[in-house]
Amino acid sequence: MKPTQQPFTHKLSIAAANEMRRLRARGATLAVLARRFGVSRAAVHAVVRYRSYAPDGALVVVLSQDARALLATVARARGVPCAEAAALLLARAVAVAANGDE
Repeated sequence: MKPTQQPFTHKLSIAAANEMRRLRARGATLAVLARRFGVSRAAVHAVVRYRSYAPDGALVVVLSQDARALLATVARARGVPCAEAAALLLARAVAVAANGDE
């Protein structure tokens, strides 16, 4: 499924999808979220993985377990959330590619 598809639009608003992601990040289970929002666990999974209800311009990157661990280490070292560390690393990679630097 492409991230831009929204197969559950008749059930959720963008605000509800964002709330679902926030609650999931705080530890709520798929089953609890499914009951709360009146959708299936598969729908919850699609939302929290940004396969549906992805914000315009969202970039979804799938990382291996090792890459996630390394990103977490970088984030802790910088004292920032993983998403911010990922954005910083991506910005640096884009700058290097644009300048031809290594």
